[in-house]
Amino acid sequence: MLDAISPYLATLLPTVGVAFLFYWIIRYMIEADRRERKALASWRKEHERNDPNRGTVARGAESEAGSAQDLQERPEDDGAISADGSASSDDNATNASTDDPKA
Repeated sequence: MLDAISPYLATLLPTVGVAFLFYWIIRYMIEADRRERKALASWRKEHERNDPNRGTVARGAESEAGSAQDLQERPEDDGAISADGSASSDDNATNASTDDPKA
């Protein structure tokens, strides 16, 4: 009886072993992620409680738009081509008069 089943067991054993390893690794990764999120939440809660400047600036607001000082210090580019490829309004008027063959 064992002689009849042993080839099938020998064939299925590597597949079952790899499936078990895959399950174990994925389970470990999910548990590690859960522990990390829990630790991060407790760290944030602790630091928000101890932060004297809490609520003054939304998280990430300054990094997305840039600081107000950076926006004020940027020089104006007269006659430069913008990011979308169009020229400034003064530049368009100049180009329109030079492109006219009757002028």
